[in-house]
Amino acid sequence: MVLYVDEQRNKLGREIISGIMGELYSTSERIFDGYTLKKVVGETKGIFTSENKKITYIYRKNSELNTDTNTNTKPNTNKTQVVYRVYNPNTGEHFYPTSTYERDANISAGWKNEGILENAPTSGTAVYRVYNPNAKGGYHYYTTSQYEAKSLVSKGWEWDNDAKPVFYSGRSKAVYVAYNPNADTGAHNYTMNSFEQNSLLSVGWKYGKTAWFAVK
Repeated sequence: MVLYVDEQRNKLGREIISGIMGELYSTSERIFDGYTLKKVVGETKGIFTSENKKITYIYRKNSELNTDTNTNTKPNTNKTQVVYRVYNPNTGEHFYPTSTYERDANISAGWKNEGILENAPTSGTAVYRVYNPNAKGGYHYYTTSQYEAKSLVSKGWEWDNDAKPVFYSGRSKAVYVAYNPNADTGAHNYTMNSFEQNSLLSVGWKYGKTAWFAVK
């Protein structure tokens, strides 16, 4: 069971996870307006066993955050930032740059151009990117949780963009995430296309959730 609570243990949400013994599971934070994740109790990823799993995501109200850790601001939807999407056919990884220079450099190196992922606001909830240099071909992961990003860095991942947000989440258009438990790299796919999302889930991908939000 996955619980989402505030620091006073008031329930924000709940999710039941189930699977076959020995099968991999993966959980992730949810986005709650006015809250920022501060701590996770339990193993967010692992293998189903005979024991019941309990993972608790603990959030703090943004008004109670110190200004040096509050990365949530009111989304500016008057201006948007294009987030591109490219694909590495050798590793199965998708990459989502905001720079045409970075996009074109990847395409020149053999990545496939898949157009645009989304139009993101220029402020709002921060989206961070970390990099796993130990995965075959490297592997990037995106998260709105600074806590999760820091946890991965403490395990050997590296910050991208000097630990600053690569873009922002805001408005009402969902960007979905799905997780491939059988992949060593490219294990997470992000899309605004519900057909693509459902197609992945139908062939064994897990964790069909909303990762963040876009303007369009």
